[in-house]
Amino acid sequence: MKKLFLDDVRRAPKGFELVTTVQEFMDKIESDEYSIISLDFNINDGLEGDCAVNQIIMQWRDGKLTNLKKVIIHSANKKGRKIMHDKLTQMTSIPVEVKPLMHESNLPAKDYTGF
Repeated sequence: MKKLFLDDVRRAPKGFELVTTVQEFMDKIESDEYSIISLDFNINDGLEGDCAVNQIIMQWRDGKLTNLKKVIIHSANKKGRKIMHDKLTQMTSIPVEVKPLMHESNLPAKDYTGF
């Protein structure tokens, strides 16, 4: 099953398909099935990662995204991580993992201690 990585700065990890705008993200999840989606909060095209979360919620409520096993929030933005996590856990039953990555790299954030 496919994996999708939304980020406009970092490279996609091995096995993930990269999209760099929220519009690309929305087009992909409307046309294909993914088992894992990984999200950044700060997207430079003006649409924050929160828009991607809203799209996931709408698709899930419409009975789509049936193969989605989990959402990973990899944003280094502490406030953004919390916003996305809270929305997803309150409005869906999709498992959510928070695994922040350092800005401009795919290395785990060393200072991560929660939100």
